[in-house]
Amino acid sequence: MRLPVRVNDQQTDRLRAVLQRCNIEAAPGYKVFVTDTQRGRCNYESKYITVPFWATIGGPNGGILVEFEVYYAAHECAHSWCFEDTGERNHRGTFMEWFKLLCPEHLWHHELGYKPRLAAAAGIERTT
Repeated sequence: MRLPVRVNDQQTDRLRAVLQRCNIEAAPGYKVFVTDTQRGRCNYESKYITVPFWATIGGPNGGILVEFEVYYAAHECAHSWCFEDTGERNHRGTFMEWFKLLCPEHLWHHELGYKPRLAAAAGIERTT
């Protein structure tokens, strides 16, 4: 497996522990890393998932640390399961099903900030 660049080992270990406590897993063979990059991604060929460092220190607006990073990692893990299940590399139906299975329900609303129409079509609503 080719590793991603600019991995933050300390944050990677911490995020993996958080995901384990939340029972969130990537598809078999995939590894999760925290990297010094602008965006996260699911690399299907090398089977790794990256979560950007900024998402592990409070989200885009300095939100609650653990909640946003759990949402972000669950989103990328959903890509791994969706791809392994169907070969799809998008944010449509199967992806949203996996996302809703992996991500704690009280965090689903974050998806509305990223893919609002697709999230709404999947039944995700704003929380008050």
